[in-house]
Amino acid sequence: VLKKKFGDSVIADHQKLKIESVSTGSPLLDGAITGFGYARGRFIELSGENSSGKTTTATLMLIESQRAYPDELIGFIDIEHAINLEYAQILGLDISPERFILSQPSSAEEAFEILGAFSESGLFSAICFDSIGALVTQDQLDKGMDENTIGSVGRLIGKSISRINIAACASNTTIIWINQIRTKISLFGSSETVA
Repeated sequence: VLKKKFGDSVIADHQKLKIESVSTGSPLLDGAITGFGYARGRFIELSGENSSGKTTTATLMLIESQRAYPDELIGFIDIEHAINLEYAQILGLDISPERFILSQPSSAEEAFEILGAFSESGLFSAICFDSIGALVTQDQLDKGMDENTIGSVGRLIGKSISRINIAACASNTTIIWINQIRTKISLFGSSETVA
């Protein structure tokens, strides 16, 4: 009955559900999360305080992805315009154009368009998005941080994330999101929030 109504794809193919694992570059972290590393084709969020090693951890993950999938690209969407390519190379990242694509978008909308295109292409094994906390919409750039632009980043993320998730799963592309932990003023509960 379900196949008649929705087609053959309504019943999952168990063979396609096999998830590949890629090392994070750290045996301790691999052991802590699955014993094998991170799952390919999924969203991964690295969050922490400023200068806590998020981008370094993401770079090590990209290096391992390059090793595991040498015929596929690695992408880095640098919202902060702060990537240190010399340091990334010292760690072992191959930044040659046939292995690595760097994008430094000028707005949040541009960043999500690029991420969507990268994810849909099927050319990338992993893409790092650094960072969510640095996103600024075109409206905020044009009008400033007034009451009409409050929440615009959240609305954009909400609009974009489902499409990107579907594309990343279909193309087996891992998206590594980097986020910041910030302190908020709070009388109740934790004073930490992810921005």
